[in-house]
Amino acid sequence: MIRTTRYAVAFAILSLGLPVLATAQSSTATGSMDSSTHKSAASSDKNGHAKGSGAKSEAEFVNEAVQGGMAEVELGRLAVNRAKSEDVRQFGQRMIDDHSKAGEELKELASSKGWTVPTDMGSKHRATITKLTNASDANLDREYMHEMVMDHDHDVKLFQHYASSGNDAELKAWAQKTLPTLQEHQQMAKTTAGKVGAKTADSRDMTKTSRKVGAESSTSTQGSNTGRKMPGQTGTDSGASTTTP
Repeated sequence: MIRTTRYAVAFAILSLGLPVLATAQSSTATGSMDSSTHKSAASSDKNGHAKGSGAKSEAEFVNEAVQGGMAEVELGRLAVNRAKSEDVRQFGQRMIDDHSKAGEELKELASSKGWTVPTDMGSKHRATITKLTNASDANLDREYMHEMVMDHDHDVKLFQHYASSGNDAELKAWAQKTLPTLQEHQQMAKTTAGKVGAKTADSRDMTKTSRKVGAESSTSTQGSNTGRKMPGQTGTDSGASTTTP
């Protein structure tokens, strides 16, 4: 009788556990499917371009290039109208001419492929234009050239990356064709920035290097004086010294 009762209890426990186990397995499978779906969606953008490889998609590259070019043109107009330095005004006009041309080329290419391009430069570039518009006449040249150095450092890296790793052959060819002009802009920006005293990454690096060299020189000088004895002083450097009468 006792043995029969034990079997009945064990059977009841097993029967109760099976639905729980089945529910847990179902939940695990569902979670796995959800995770797989999420990863699949995250691996491509809305245009179906692959993500996660480190390369810009066509949409990302086109958007950055178009918006950056629009900002360069508008900032160039600001420099032409307000800059004191003739070098800065000439640089601004070059930005208007070259970026207007490149922008039209990119828009035509995008249109031929059915890609949508932005019609506004975006809040980040708008903020830069607002900042420079509000800059004083005394500071405008330096602030404008500082922005130009940073912008073209970014642009050159962006175009270099797509020119070497882009997926679309025609867009890649356009990036390769446009890159030398941007590299020329980058060098012009640094040269002009130096003429008007604008801060650049190169100038900051030189300042840091100068400070480091100065600090090392000071430390070396202090070290060379260690261990020297004053006239009439005897004893070891580490121990107490005595002075002869």
